[in-house]
Amino acid sequence: MSKESPCVVINCGEEKHEHDEGVCEAAEVRSAFVGGVDIGFLSPVATEIPTELLINPAGSGKNLVVYLRQVSSLGSADETTLFKFYFDPTVTNNGTAASIVNLSTTAAALAEVPVAQLFSSPVITAPGKLIDLINSVASDDMDAMLVIAPGHSLLVTERTNAENVRAQATIYWRECREERMHSK
Repeated sequence: MSKESPCVVINCGEEKHEHDEGVCEAAEVRSAFVGGVDIGFLSPVATEIPTELLINPAGSGKNLVVYLRQVSSLGSADETTLFKFYFDPTVTNNGTAASIVNLSTTAAALAEVPVAQLFSSPVITAPGKLIDLINSVASDDMDAMLVIAPGHSLLVTERTNAENVRAQATIYWRECREERMHSK
């Protein structure tokens, strides 16, 4: 294992644990990335629409550690959007490349190019393995950590119950070399 501090430390907090507290602090200052896709008004209504695809390319040498997913839906108070998250869909077309933003403006962080690829409106034949879902009227978030290994992907689908609803899922992640993942 590298002498560098780990990229992500699991279970750091107020509980007593075996590694130095400085490791927990160091884990919080690593570069993080964000990507979100707004495809406009969701149509057709009552149909699950693939809206976003986050890919960790095979051979990237890094895990994508998703630490936050936020969703928002714009419509009236009785209009909801169901967001579903899937691992490893069967994709026939990745869709349109979308922007990924580094959440740090330090020179070192800005020099870091993400390995992840983000696409909007992918074409799929099967959604993959359902992880979880969020039903939103306005906005919500989920901080359950997901780890996307090289060669795997995360699909977001959206389904609304009314016309003229706009929605977006935003994904926050860190990219960690596997040998720097730590779980004490």
